[in-house]
Amino acid sequence: MAMQTPPIVSAEEWQAAHRQLLVKEKELTRARDALAAMRRRMPWLLVDKDYRFDGPEGTTKLLGLFDGRRQLIVYRAFFEPGVHGWPDHACRGCSMIADHIGHLAHLNARDTTLVFASRAPQPDIERLKARMGWQMPWYTITDGFGDFQA
Repeated sequence: MAMQTPPIVSAEEWQAAHRQLLVKEKELTRARDALAAMRRRMPWLLVDKDYRFDGPEGTTKLLGLFDGRRQLIVYRAFFEPGVHGWPDHACRGCSMIADHIGHLAHLNARDTTLVFASRAPQPDIERLKARMGWQMPWYTITDGFGDFQA
C-alpha cells in the first residue's frame, strides 16, 4: 500500500497554505498562553496533612523535601508495582523525563528543589538510579500523597 502524502504545489500555493497555518498556530499560542495565565492565578491549596516520605537518609516530612529552598517541584514518577516493566523499569515516559534532567545546581541557584517521588521502595529506586546514571533526589511515597481527585 502506498503512503498517502500531501500534494506537491507551487510556491504561491504553499505560501498561501502556510499563511493559513500560521493564523491557526497563533490562535493556539494565544489560547495556550491564556490557559497558562489562568493556571498561575489558581488559588493555592493549604496542605494540612502530615505527609511522610522515605529517602536515602531515612524518613522526612513534605517540608523536608524542600531542602531549605523556597520552592519545590515534585515529579510523580510511576515506578512501583502495577506499572509496566516493574520492578526492572519505571514508566517509559517518566524514564524519558529522568533521562533529560540536567544538573540541579541551576534550579537550586533559583531557590528551587526538584525531587522525584514514587511508591517504589528505596532499594529499588537506588538500584534503578544507579543503573540509569540518574542523580536526582528520589523519595518513596509512604501515604496518600499524590492521590488527589480532579
